Amino acid sequence: MGLFKQMKDMKTAVEAAPGLVSQAQQMGAQAQAMQAANAQAMGQMGLAGGMPAPVDPNDPMLAPIEGIDLLRYAQLSKAIGHYQLRSQEQIDDYMRSAGHTPEAWQAAYDGWNARFRANMSLSTLYAQYFNSVQL
Repeated sequence: MGLFKQMKDMKTAVEAAPGLVSQAQQMGAQAQAMQAANAQAMGQMGLAGGMPAPVDPNDPMLAPIEGIDLLRYAQLSKAIGHYQLRSQEQIDDYMRSAGHTPEAWQAAYDGWNARFRANMSLSTLYAQYFNSVQL
């Protein structure tokens, strides 16, 4: 009995194969179309080759927020992760010890993150700063 069931299952699988191949081909075509659309959108945003345009050092987007510039923001952010500061109280205490009020940190946190959402080049620069910070 097991042999006949296996043969029946194999017959079912073979019958389904052309449909599965067709589905896979359609999914591949959709993926290629999405990739082309993403590449076009990135080109329109000035992100040729997937790389954001460099940030102009005079860009107002680089203005410090509550006295915290982008490099300092990267340093403070990395320290929060490095020291595993999880609670708001721990973060507030660390900010005080680093010379910033908790309110200034919160304003900088909110402000820099809003800028990152609006500017991919700024996000990339932040990532470079963050990765270069030594603690």
